[in-house]
Amino acid sequence: MDETSLRALLEQAVADEPPAGPIVASSVAAGLRLRRRRRVRAAAAFASLAAVIVAVGVTVPGLRTGSRPKPASTSASGARAQFAGVSFVLPEGWVLGSSGQTGRACAQPAHPPAGAPSWAGCAGVWVEPWTTDPSRASAGRGPGSVWYFSTGVLGCPYSSSQPGNEVLTPGMLTDHGSQSHGTVSYRWYQWSATCNLNGVPGAPVTDRFNPQVWWLPAPGVAFVDATGHPQTISILASVRPATATALTTGPYGFLIPAGARTVLPLTSYGGPASWAKITDAGSGAVLAYKVSGGELGQAYLPDHAPDPAGLLGAPTSGPVAYLAPCTVVTHAAVTANALTYTCAPATPGMITQGKIVVEPYAQGYKILQVTLPASQATQLQAILNSLTP
Repeated sequence: MDETSLRALLEQAVADEPPAGPIVASSVAAGLRLRRRRRVRAAAAFASLAAVIVAVGVTVPGLRTGSRPKPASTSASGARAQFAGVSFVLPEGWVLGSSGQTGRACAQPAHPPAGAPSWAGCAGVWVEPWTTDPSRASAGRGPGSVWYFSTGVLGCPYSSSQPGNEVLTPGMLTDHGSQSHGTVSYRWYQWSATCNLNGVPGAPVTDRFNPQVWWLPAPGVAFVDATGHPQTISILASVRPATATALTTGPYGFLIPAGARTVLPLTSYGGPASWAKITDAGSGAVLAYKVSGGELGQAYLPDHAPDPAGLLGAPTSGPVAYLAPCTVVTHAAVTANALTYTCAPATPGMITQGKIVVEPYAQGYKILQVTLPASQATQLQAILNSLTP
């Protein structure tokens, strides 16, 4: 068979494929171009298979695979951040943002590149308080919950996937052991996870990735990299014990962490009460504040004596349920018109306590509820002590 006839047969074989340009002698290169058009991250071992697929005109679904993060070419060189009892240096151009609802913080680029993988809204590394072995069930959730933040399904971390593609389970723990980065020794875990087409069990797998967790049993913090970032290693190598959170007087007269920001200024929604919320990414602090000039039937006894216990709320809602639900487990009187209370732990490694102060009759009351890492208990107590009549 001459070259002209062979070329004609090959062109006929790929006639139904998207235009790929002239077929060159190197079918491997053609296969690589086709993979890029389909946004497939196949492992290098599949390169020869891709070439065969091009030659015979067979189409397969795109399949993305993840791998361990490679050491960064340079060490972390940004700001030193503090969260969950440790401090660490952020890569240049990265920022740390905390979630008051989840108790986690996300270290990621200030401006993530278009199309960058994002797990549960974080295009970098999740940092979270974690006090139990990540390979075991914890707080009523199965193994893997340290990185899989849901009991349901979660969106696929790759933007090129269809919006309906989802991760259905935490997958399987495939490897674990000890790793040292810099002067820090971690317990390391790796899972194998997949995205399923349209989030349907048994549907074709569109993406494979290997979430990894580096855990420090003391002080109880986990670093979660679901998709593999080269900067992760430099963050891990820079980890040091946290220093005590510096406090300063906040806008409402009580102490707050220095550098904290008011995410909800004191706001009334039409009733006698107003709410404010303050968070601090460095320490992970969340402060919920409520002040009210009404609700006298809850704040005072029939003889007009202050009754701070009347403001504790139902056990499953708590005194500032509008901003931060709390299951009150203990409370203790401080004075005749003030008490402190403790909430059931909602996040491993974090503690939540509050204080209620009732003013003289008909002047109302105020409540301050604070969440901080357990390692910052002294700072939490100082904040509550600063709430006075």
